[in-house]
Amino acid sequence: MEPTQMPESTPPMATAPAEAPAKPKSSIGILVALVVVVLALAAGAFFFLQERVAKNDMGSASDLSSLQEQSASTERAAIEADLAAETPDTFNQDLDAAFDELDASFEAQ
Repeated sequence: MEPTQMPESTPPMATAPAEAPAKPKSSIGILVALVVVVLALAAGAFFFLQERVAKNDMGSASDLSSLQEQSASTERAAIEADLAAETPDTFNQDLDAAFDELDASFEAQ
């Protein structure tokens, strides 16, 4: 066999037709869509939380009345009077009411 001849068992190599280089695909459309979706979600969350905070911003009447009953003084006698006015039973009732209010807010979600 001569060195320039190819053995008959191997087929001659086919040459691929000359193709123009593939253009890289632009992902600008995907990025714009992603930015629009993220902005829409952020705006929705902002308005939802703003409405929720405005609704919960009002203190309950019991909270306001208990603050009005307390003295603003830092004198020892005034502090002792505030502590004496708060009995363990009323403290427990206030705490239970606060937990009930918290549970109701979780159930509303």
